[in-house]
Amino acid sequence: MSNYTDGITFRTNTSIPSGGNGYDGGSERDESATPFTKGYFFVFFALPGTLFNSTMSANDAKQYLLNSAIDFQPHADRQLQTVEVKGIGNTTANFIVGQQTTQDFSLTYKEYATSPVCKIHKKWTSYINPFLGGSTVADVFAPSEYKGSVMVIQTKPVARVNKDDWKLTDIIKVDLYDGVFPLPDPSSPFNNGVEQMEKVSIPVQYKFDGQPLTEVDADTLNQALEVLQNADIYKMTNEIYTKLSVSGKILSGINT
Repeated sequence: MSNYTDGITFRTNTSIPSGGNGYDGGSERDESATPFTKGYFFVFFALPGTLFNSTMSANDAKQYLLNSAIDFQPHADRQLQTVEVKGIGNTTANFIVGQQTTQDFSLTYKEYATSPVCKIHKKWTSYINPFLGGSTVADVFAPSEYKGSVMVIQTKPVARVNKDDWKLTDIIKVDLYDGVFPLPDPSSPFNNGVEQMEKVSIPVQYKFDGQPLTEVDADTLNQALEVLQNADIYKMTNEIYTKLSVSGKILSGINT
């Protein structure tokens, strides 16, 4: 009596299965068939010049925020608004009449010993004087005096040590926010107690205007690549820690 296994026919080693079998991996798959894997995000600020001028270096502030951001929560999903129109026999049709979304996003930062991230946001919110309740630094009280822009670039889990090595296919998602300013003046993250020893993280909620431009827009995607290729992120990180270690800048944590 023959063994059961004698009746089983195996594929040869050179044969390749065809058709879908629920498996999307394998060495023959290209990047278009791979799953969406979250990588890293980089946040680039354009700060309002009225606040970030000679008294606080805008360039240093942008580097601190870029190197300190550890969590990004984007704005809510945009929902289309519709109206329902009924016809004969109570049949219905829906027509688009508008949209609804939240105009805010949030970033969380790891703080350094000299609290530069806190100082940056205190400087930004100082447009409204905390003691008088009005602005003492405004020139014409124009939005450009306190609103900036933010570009958040999300990439694949890759590390490009040489800035020129970044390419368009490394970029997964781009959000370019305009009319940006923070809402909180951070104080609560610094709550403390004798039995509480932990690092400080600062969550900040930002407001923005309109709807952000995204990677769907070719110009925005190309601008994001240009930003990455001009940033030299790894060199920036080294410069930040060097500045923090120089005694002349320890008191403020930033250039003054």
